Amino acid sequence: MTGQIPPYGKNFKHDRVGTWHPALSDTIYILKLDEEWFIRPDKKSKRWYIFHGKDRDQATNMGKVQPNMRGAMQLLLDGIKQGFYDIKG
Repeated sequence: MTGQIPPYGKNFKHDRVGTWHPALSDTIYILKLDEEWFIRPDKKSKRWYIFHGKDRDQATNMGKVQPNMRGAMQLLLDGIKQGFYDIKG
């Protein structure tokens, strides 16, 4: 259905890194509350990682690897809610 907000649309926005990485996809999902936080999958989207940093290529991997996008997004949101991840927003 056109015009429908994707499941991540409330808290994340889709973007691309634009640089090549040997293991990670160029697709990222940036946290709208603080754009230094984002999730990024490996090239086969079987493992999802939480990252923190302005420079997407030098960002720090934070948290536990997740098997899917929804799990990584939820882990980041829960971590913020519980005070584990510190955001600027």
